[in-house]
Amino acid sequence: MKTIRHLFRRINYTSIPVKRIQCEHSIAHSLRISPPTGEKKAEALEWNSALKMNNLILVNEKISRLDDWPVNLRLELLYQCAPQPKLRNQNQLQEQQRKYRLKLKKAIESERTNGNVQAADFLQQIFDAKGYVSYSKIEQFSRLPMQRKNQRMNMLKTYLNAHNQLRDRPCANAVYLQEGIFKIPHQWDVNQNTLDLEEYMRFTEKFLKAHFPEYPILAIVGHDDERTPEQQTGHHPHYFLSGKNAETGEYDLHKRQIKVVNAFIQQNYPKDELLPADGKLTRKQSKVFGEYFQKMARDYANEHLFDPKELHVELSPEAEKKKKKRK
Repeated sequence: MKTIRHLFRRINYTSIPVKRIQCEHSIAHSLRISPPTGEKKAEALEWNSALKMNNLILVNEKISRLDDWPVNLRLELLYQCAPQPKLRNQNQLQEQQRKYRLKLKKAIESERTNGNVQAADFLQQIFDAKGYVSYSKIEQFSRLPMQRKNQRMNMLKTYLNAHNQLRDRPCANAVYLQEGIFKIPHQWDVNQNTLDLEEYMRFTEKFLKAHFPEYPILAIVGHDDERTPEQQTGHHPHYFLSGKNAETGEYDLHKRQIKVVNAFIQQNYPKDELLPADGKLTRKQSKVFGEYFQKMARDYANEHLFDPKELHVELSPEAEKKKKKRK
């Protein structure tokens, strides 16, 4: 069994402007295209253009050569992944949505109490809706018996105005997209005969589906051009994971990942303290979360990828010393 090191890094992007631009640049880098906003100077030897035909991309569970994707399709994928620009009046709309959501809830209770069950059920459906709600609902609602009709109609119009504009826009500090990188550094001499790029990408897909099945994998890009032609090592996947829960519509990836890490702690380190489930971590807790996440990914990679190949990932002695010193 050969002991190696394995790099695993996560980067969370929110929808605030500076993070959105960073995200666009990073996705553009992975897709080997120019970023659509801002200027970025290409670093020397960032990748080897002579090897670009080796790069792969996984979208909708299918792997193809990145070189076969025209620039316009890559740019379209970038816009599908990256956070949307903030609306000019987004803060006001969010406050409007919050206030009128409370009004909607009170109206449902009031109409039900007064026997207007149809009106209450109709408003409840709109209250529960996650996606776009047609404005034709306003006219449909007007035909139902209810209290204070004009007031109820204005309430519904105002709520839908805010809801439909904000339906796919998380709050500014929510994780919109997570990028992750798995990589074995060159010095460990693991080449494609031992672990090929497509297998590495499929492992990444398996890891994400096993731990975060509710969050869509938007793309996994496999790079094999960040090396010299003589080197046969250094190939690695980047993943782009949506922060939006496909089942609930909530941007709650951070909380979900804390929940998964807590389950890992309970199972493997039952005496250790769990992390706050509300997602509000101190700086110290964030470091602890990162360490357990790394451990979880390392254990999974050993079991499902490396051990069967007579490879085993361990934490470097220097990192282990730092970890013990922090504790």
